[in-house]
Amino acid sequence: MMAERVIFDITNSKDYLNGDRDYYNGLAANCVELLDDLLILIERTPILKQLEYRYVNLLVMLRFVDVEYGYLKDIVDNLRRTKGQEICPVELLMHLKNYLVHIDSFIDYLDGFLEVLDEDGDIHCRFDRKAIQEFELINETRNQIHHESLPTVDYNHYSIASAHADLGARQEVYEIRFRWPLTKQPVDSIDLDTLLRTTKDAVTNQFEKVIMYLKSEMKNRL
Repeated sequence: MMAERVIFDITNSKDYLNGDRDYYNGLAANCVELLDDLLILIERTPILKQLEYRYVNLLVMLRFVDVEYGYLKDIVDNLRRTKGQEICPVELLMHLKNYLVHIDSFIDYLDGFLEVLDEDGDIHCRFDRKAIQEFELINETRNQIHHESLPTVDYNHYSIASAHADLGARQEVYEIRFRWPLTKQPVDSIDLDTLLRTTKDAVTNQFEKVIMYLKSEMKNRL
């Protein structure tokens, strides 16, 4: 008879997340504290149990985003040393695709969580994904990679005049840039570092606003 051992059980979310509490709170401030509040609400209203599942899925998806972000950011941070020579283009594109898909899934998970909270928990938090700064960038880039074609990967090294030094000073720029030669509509090329910073910050900032609002609402109900 085969023995079954569950190694990831979101029905025991507090035990799972408490071991990585600082890590998750580092991804989004007070996100684990919001889970604490949710569990108290669920204990009083068991019908809301699926909120726990949905919220933990949300946090794990945020971790997926962070893992892919870390891989891609490490490439950017080491360009001065590697000059692009250590980059495996296929692996780079795989991680870029995963990163964008995970961000899109995170937004979907957040939307679904708030919908259930609204309908079953009578806690209303308006959420418009298009209110996320850079949402169109996330959506268009993900759609292009996921459904249309992979980009060309360019390594660029150039110097520009420094705005904070002597007039003769130059600043060295090292970048990985993506451009799409196979598109139905023109798609602007984009620098990897810019893509990473703007998308992750935009999603995290929106999530933290949701967390702050919900913690305030929970405080009035618990």
